[in-house]
Amino acid sequence: MNKLTFLLAFSISSIFLSIAHAKEKTVLHVPFFVEITTGAGNSPTYEYVPVAVFNKTLIAHGQKAQKEFVDITLDSQVDAFEYKQKLDDAITAAGIPNAQAFGEYVPANWGDDQNYTCYRGDGKDVAEIVLHNTDNLYSDQYTLWAWKLGKTTTYVYAEDDSSFESTDWAKYDTNSETVILLGSTGDDGTDENESIIPRCK
Repeated sequence: MNKLTFLLAFSISSIFLSIAHAKEKTVLHVPFFVEITTGAGNSPTYEYVPVAVFNKTLIAHGQKAQKEFVDITLDSQVDAFEYKQKLDDAITAAGIPNAQAFGEYVPANWGDDQNYTCYRGDGKDVAEIVLHNTDNLYSDQYTLWAWKLGKTTTYVYAEDDSSFESTDWAKYDTNSETVILLGSTGDDGTDENESIIPRCK
């Protein structure tokens, strides 16, 4: 292969790679959870266990493992209620008390070192993907105030951050690829909920 042929092949390859990358969709990885209640009366305690972990209990009780997560894009049509119903049916069939399928009120509400909300692709799409999934994966009352990614700060239902209480927001590293969202789910919109969504490893 002569130099001219090599350069032409390299250029064509680079063009196709650029096109493929440009068409790559941002994906939000969202794990599912089971709420386990202990205690009674006026002071119960709640634990939110990833389905990826809880599946071991289901299998031990003779049930099939259930869906552990969804990967969603702006174009995704996800029916979280269907997944929750199937999980609840499996929990009931297994005879496991005080457990139920439970969705997150806000993004990245729960998680552990292995099962957590993260993204692949362009982090600037994360907020829009989240807003497309309120009243589905997240609370129908979720209101996004603002979000940050690197040196970009976008205010949605807030004019500035003067009233924000989040320490993570105030100390955010502008060289980071982690997305941080601040919002609320309360009736009066004054409760502050923080969502920290890193790039998937």
